[in-house]
Amino acid sequence: MGRKELARGGRRPRGEYRGNSKILTVRVRPELRIALERVAKKHHRSLSQEMQRGLDAWVGRYNDPKLHIGALATAITLLVEGIERRTGKHWHKDVLTGEALRHGIDLLIFHFAPTRQDGMSMSIPLRFEEAKEMPPDIRGAADLGTSEAGMVITLIENAPALNKPPLGLAFTDERGLWQILRDLGSGWERNRDVWMPKEMRK
Repeated sequence: MGRKELARGGRRPRGEYRGNSKILTVRVRPELRIALERVAKKHHRSLSQEMQRGLDAWVGRYNDPKLHIGALATAITLLVEGIERRTGKHWHKDVLTGEALRHGIDLLIFHFAPTRQDGMSMSIPLRFEEAKEMPPDIRGAADLGTSEAGMVITLIENAPALNKPPLGLAFTDERGLWQILRDLGSGWERNRDVWMPKEMRK
């Protein structure tokens, strides 16, 4: 480390997190340190950058405006772990496990979300239409859900190349799309033969 770096208080950060002017000292178990280093290497980050990414995700998930999102994510995690424990297989690699998870998530949402009452309108609120945030063909909850799911799928399937870290790109992949694609694999590649048999391909 050079004199200039010492004068500035250390090396300049190499990664997506800049302006790190505060020091957070924390003692961890040796096995946790090893696990953190393994994850950092997998994500092409320094240990410091990986810890900030994890803390950002944790605070963001459990910050007041997003408590309900973090709670749902945790509930789904419990559901996935329970189903995979029962089947002994991973949901994205086994048809039965994947189908069980799909129905389980549907029941979770049904149980905790408000239930539609008879006669209740399910049209998109006017403020969305006025803001032109949605295509004109979206009319109800099913259309809205599948439209947003399609956007998320598109973002994940077109994430940066798996063998290249996102740090060299012009934008920051704050949502970890490339990591999702790497960890799950392409759904299109996995299911292409079923979704589009050879005779339907051009």
